[in-house]
Amino acid sequence: MIKRFADGRPILFSFIVFIVYAVVTVLTAALFTSLFGLDMTNLENTPLDFSSLSALTLSKVVLSAVIILILVTLGMKSEIIPVRKGIGRGLLLGWFIVGLGIAQFVYTFDFGNAGSVGADKLLLLLPLAVHTLFIGVSEEFLCRGIFYNVIFNKYKNYHVAVFVSSAIFGVGHFTNLIGGASLDETLSQVLYAFAFGVLICAIYVRCKNIWVVVLLHAFFDFVAFAPDILTHAYASKIDWSGTNALIMIVVASVVAICLGLFLIRKSWRAGAAVPANTAAQVVEADELSASQTSPTT
Repeated sequence: MIKRFADGRPILFSFIVFIVYAVVTVLTAALFTSLFGLDMTNLENTPLDFSSLSALTLSKVVLSAVIILILVTLGMKSEIIPVRKGIGRGLLLGWFIVGLGIAQFVYTFDFGNAGSVGADKLLLLLPLAVHTLFIGVSEEFLCRGIFYNVIFNKYKNYHVAVFVSSAIFGVGHFTNLIGGASLDETLSQVLYAFAFGVLICAIYVRCKNIWVVVLLHAFFDFVAFAPDILTHAYASKIDWSGTNALIMIVVASVVAICLGLFLIRKSWRAGAAVPANTAAQVVEADELSASQTSPTT
């Protein structure tokens, strides 16, 4: 019944799944932050230490489990099975995400206090890596694995699936208000997340391997949070509601959207001849097409 609903009304289904995701996010964050003695309403100003990372990671583990259960229910088990096909291509296509993440790290890292980075802070990078990996798993499995695939399977239109799933991904960042983020900061993050979603979804369309975008997403978040752990410089160096930050966000967002459109340009011209509710079906269709056009020996 769930699969029939997803196939018939994919956009409504996606919004309902998003609401479930938001509710589970709030409940799990409240549970684990309470267990670790953290203030859920002020997570934006909570230092990233072992306790806060543990609480946030556990909440993402629960979210990931819920999303995987939905994927399995929809018959998309192939989405969660790691494969090597397309990894190299996908990582190369993600050059802008990698470069932007590194640039943000260089900008926010306080090199003046680099000498104070001790072994205790370096060790925190391991739980940070685990945390950002589960951010990538939960958000990419949700937005690209579920939203993109069910919308594309219904409308057979790449740009509709890419933009609608990315819009839901962007709107999802309004939940940051619960964690203490300001409205201006949240609106900037919504715009940034939408543009980021367009690009990363386009990479997913081209490489047909969801684990590539999981890794790109995890890397971007890792290098974004690392300066806060190492030198506590993140919050003090970027005012996301300021004019300079807004200009950077708009420029980066426009570039990301343009790159995303460029990556799926061939898909636009070719139309949507391949019905794909999973990445594996797209791969199978591509391989079948290649075998039909290849000369026989």
